[in-house]
Amino acid sequence: MNAAAIQVPDDAPPVFFLHAANDPMSDSAPSLYLAWKAAGKPAELHVYADGGHAFGMPLRSRSTDHWIERFGDWLRYQKLLQ
Repeated sequence: MNAAAIQVPDDAPPVFFLHAANDPMSDSAPSLYLAWKAAGKPAELHVYADGGHAFGMPLRSRSTDHWIERFGDWLRYQKLLQ
């Protein structure tokens, strides 16, 4: 997916992209992130080394174990959570 080909709506919300590098479904996340940034929209991208697809919140001794804390940090930074 090419970031330049992605149409980001004018009213696009801030977005938090998260994926594991070993998830075969995750190839579009960097392009989506770059498209949001090019459109001047708030975006954050986290790529974890291990976690596979749909790693969720259970602790499994993987690099993705504490992603929910990073999401909480982002929500507070965006003033979407107090």
